[in-house]
Amino acid sequence: MPKERNYSKEEKENALAYYHQCGSNAKTRRVLGYPSKACLNNWIKSEEKEVKPRVVREDCKGNASFGEKMGAIHRCYELNEDIKSVAKELNQDVTTIRTWHRPDSSQEQRKGSDS
Repeated sequence: MPKERNYSKEEKENALAYYHQCGSNAKTRRVLGYPSKACLNNWIKSEEKEVKPRVVREDCKGNASFGEKMGAIHRCYELNEDIKSVAKELNQDVTTIRTWHRPDSSQEQRKGSDS
């Protein structure tokens, strides 16, 4: 089996760009004259595995303290304050506050098995 040659970053990027444009492994190799079928498949697979950076909203406060979480839950679910206004005040997402209120399913299962 012949050894695969090393391609430059530019050659790899060009091949992947052409592949994404035409959608065909065979056509990419035929038009560009490189790489091998296996090599292009590996590039495509590794491209799919690349982890995209997590998007963090600039206005999001980040991790809230336990006290802030409990306070938000109290305000929203016991004092019936508007969850949107509480979330805005804490620089959090409404979904995040709802997640804080959701009971942990593993704790629920343990409670049920203790009976």
